[in-house]
Amino acid sequence: MRTMVFGGCGNVGSFVAAELIEQGHEVCIFDQHPPSGVLSRYVRRLTFRKGDLTDPAQVLAAVAEQESEAVVLTAAMLAGGIAENPGSGMSLNIGGLLNVLSAAATLKVRRVVFSSTDAVAGETCLVRHEQAAIGPELSVYAASKLLGERLGLLFAHQHDFEFIALRYSLVFGPTPTRGAGIARIFRDILDTVDGRDLKVSAFSGGWRQQITYVSDVAAATCRALTHPKPSHTIYNVAGPYENFISMSEFCDVLKRMVPTAGTVEFSGPTRAEGLCDTSRIRGDLGFVPQYGIERSIQAWLDERQHMSAASV
Repeated sequence: MRTMVFGGCGNVGSFVAAELIEQGHEVCIFDQHPPSGVLSRYVRRLTFRKGDLTDPAQVLAAVAEQESEAVVLTAAMLAGGIAENPGSGMSLNIGGLLNVLSAAATLKVRRVVFSSTDAVAGETCLVRHEQAAIGPELSVYAASKLLGERLGLLFAHQHDFEFIALRYSLVFGPTPTRGAGIARIFRDILDTVDGRDLKVSAFSGGWRQQITYVSDVAAATCRALTHPKPSHTIYNVAGPYENFISMSEFCDVLKRMVPTAGTVEFSGPTRAEGLCDTSRIRGDLGFVPQYGIERSIQAWLDERQHMSAASV
């Protein structure tokens, strides 16, 4: 299947593109940054198109040139960046999505898969399932993703194509995180394996999240893209339920696996937390996450080492 991955050189997009290539799909990546990291192993098996998602003509031309049958949109400005610059963030997260949806409608794309977030359930939702009431404590980033879901479903209904939104829960991987926010802080925590100490003031060590390794996200996204007949339009995607742990607990595992890792000192406020219910995607699409905490960290360490060796 010919598939366009918008934002295909980012943390999630690069692993989605790699997984699609491994499954035999014809992949074109649309991004402002060239392929690197995990994609360095696939450069001869993919097409890369440098472009600006906020330019509708570029988006339309890219989808038309590849004759894309399906589209994955992973490009977005993350929570920290959009909170600091909501105008630019909405231009990318909403304007870019509208450009993709318009191209899909014009060119009769069969299915669009959209990267959303489980944060649309609100900061105080104790169990985040797809039917949960929305908000009201939504960040600007979560609000942009919620609006994106609604726009996607509206376009799909009006123009007769399929739209699936995937609500990811705290994803991490080896690709450097662009922008500020929780994802960047989590990356800084991981980077303490180099021996540097870290002080975190954004949240407490007791804050719990359902941590998800990017390989699980890629597998779930590919499943949503290729499943012959999904029963739903929105799915939660998260690591195994045992990955719902505190930041301090995660740091303890990291330190146990890498004894020379630096120390993380938390001084931030207690934040709301919520378990991400993945029973829908398990039952409907047959996706079961495979990466527990230790396996996730080991995969991250292995890929990080591979990327470092490849850059020498």
